[in-house]
Amino acid sequence: MKKLEDIQKIVNYSKLGWSDVKIAEEFEISRTTVRKYRKRYWKAQEDMISSNPEKGLQAIQDVLTAENKPKKGRKPYKYKPEIDALLDEILEEEDQRAVVEGVDYKPSPKTQIYRRIREAGFDIGYTTISKKIDAKRLARSNIGPWKSMDPDS
Repeated sequence: MKKLEDIQKIVNYSKLGWSDVKIAEEFEISRTTVRKYRKRYWKAQEDMISSNPEKGLQAIQDVLTAENKPKKGRKPYKYKPEIDALLDEILEEEDQRAVVEGVDYKPSPKTQIYRRIREAGFDIGYTTISKKIDAKRLARSNIGPWKSMDPDS
């Protein structure tokens, strides 16, 4: 999700005649995302004019910053905040074990973490969990015990 200021810039560049491709390159996003924000803006403006002009800018801002909904026919997202919290808890345990065990420490295999999440009663796929683990471990690599274990530092 882009900041409201960025979305407004996207719309303004579109009004100036910039192509979706050029705007996408400028903001380093896909052109379909540019198109999505542009369409949301124009729809909000049409709705505002036809229904309640007093709401004005707030109505446009609400539409532009609305969360993405799953596309029709697509299953709802299975990755929930509860799973994220459990994954954070598991990785925090890993961090604590890393401090205690030091250089000999080896992180838990992703399959083991996946099993723990499934055993907790969550219905989620391995690939989803694997990608989240990679992202969270990468984010943690610059902080905590992982940084001190890096042989290049």
